[in-house]
Amino acid sequence: MLAVVGTLEGKTFVVAGAGAGLGRAIALAAFEEGASLVLGARSGGSLEALAREVDPSGALVSPVVFDITDPGSCRAIAEHAAERFGSLDCLVVPAALDSVMGGISGADWGLWHEVMEVNFFGAMYMTSAALGSFGVRGGSIVYITTQTIYRPPPALLQAAYAASKAALLGAARHLAVELGPRRVRVNTVAPGWMYGPEVEAYATASDEKAGRSPGDALAAIAARMPLATLATCADVADAVVFLSSDKAQAITGQALLVNAGEQVH
Repeated sequence: MLAVVGTLEGKTFVVAGAGAGLGRAIALAAFEEGASLVLGARSGGSLEALAREVDPSGALVSPVVFDITDPGSCRAIAEHAAERFGSLDCLVVPAALDSVMGGISGADWGLWHEVMEVNFFGAMYMTSAALGSFGVRGGSIVYITTQTIYRPPPALLQAAYAASKAALLGAARHLAVELGPRRVRVNTVAPGWMYGPEVEAYATASDEKAGRSPGDALAAIAARMPLATLATCADVADAVVFLSSDKAQAITGQALLVNAGEQVH
């Protein structure tokens, strides 16, 4: 890990969308930096497994089954964090619906609405719920957006997903102004290509379809990066930890790309 040890010591950290991949990486990174954790997801089984992985003792982690599209469920998890650990200090929202592909041609508007409900409105519901549980010392909110806001990949359009995340970016900048007097900071982290199970599966399928050697697709993607490698879930999680910590106490309203330098803005 790149983060300074103990940067979240004494803080309660809510991960709204603590599933496999990035949500798991954020939970592990925050715990390593000393945070008490409330992990929220729809699936109780996988949530319990992650909680045991993060802290087998259960003393500093609390799994909560919740639905980010339900404002009442969001209020319940925020209140639980304050009741269980005495405060809510950091909120990160990696929950996302990113499986709707394509552009506007042939769009399924029902699916577009579903994407907006999860990715944008869900984050707003969770933010509104958290405000009542932040203490007088304020806190930090980090939204996960995406590099495709800035650079749509022509061969892999995700217009609904990108639109929902662009809306989140705009809201974050306004919320930074609104919540600044309450000492609540609001930032976004935008991953680009991020090595993990989904990218590995995509690369494997691409190699098989094209009759290439295994690993060729990943190598081609990495070759586009100034750092000649893909960022990982852990890299993105480290950025979230930094922005959530007091090391970033003068940073708000910002968008941080974690993408091995592929795209700047």
